[in-house]
Amino acid sequence: MFGTWKGEQNTVLANKWLRNLEMNFETSRCPKDFKGQIAVNFLDEDGRAWWDSFVSRYRDHPITWEMFKNEFESKYFPPKARDRLELQFMSWEQEQKSVRAYEQIFTRLRRYLYNGRDAEAMMVRRFLRGLRPKIWGGLQAVTYTNVSELTERAVNVEEWIELEKGEKLRENEKSEGKKGNNREF
Repeated sequence: MFGTWKGEQNTVLANKWLRNLEMNFETSRCPKDFKGQIAVNFLDEDGRAWWDSFVSRYRDHPITWEMFKNEFESKYFPPKARDRLELQFMSWEQEQKSVRAYEQIFTRLRRYLYNGRDAEAMMVRRFLRGLRPKIWGGLQAVTYTNVSELTERAVNVEEWIELEKGEKLRENEKSEGKKGNNREF
């Protein structure tokens, strides 16, 4: 959903709002010359106050999209915030989450990589490194071309591991049952 920006101090929301704005510009084929001024009209409360204080220094300059975007990112999504999200991505691990839950957050965090470091082969390797060892071990014999393919295979391995656990549990229950029946009175 797209709405006004009120100046929240949440870098993820700021980035999402800016991406939604860009997507709306693309969809509506908004001319580049109008984007900056239109964006300003979607600012409210603290967001508008921030912009008014910034633009007062540039009254004689037209408000371009690049100017707006650079200033918005500088204020609400600075490089250090992007760096924190990148670090979170690089250290992201599956732990006790399902493969699908791990992949969902992996994909969200992936968008914060920059400088061309989001090549699919690198993403596949990064995804593998974050999986639980038992799942990771079951995926080593194949080369994967993308994260989606790897995710599907990892889900299959995860399901196989769960089936195996269930089978062992049933075997243990049978063994315990036989031990109880073989007691001499």
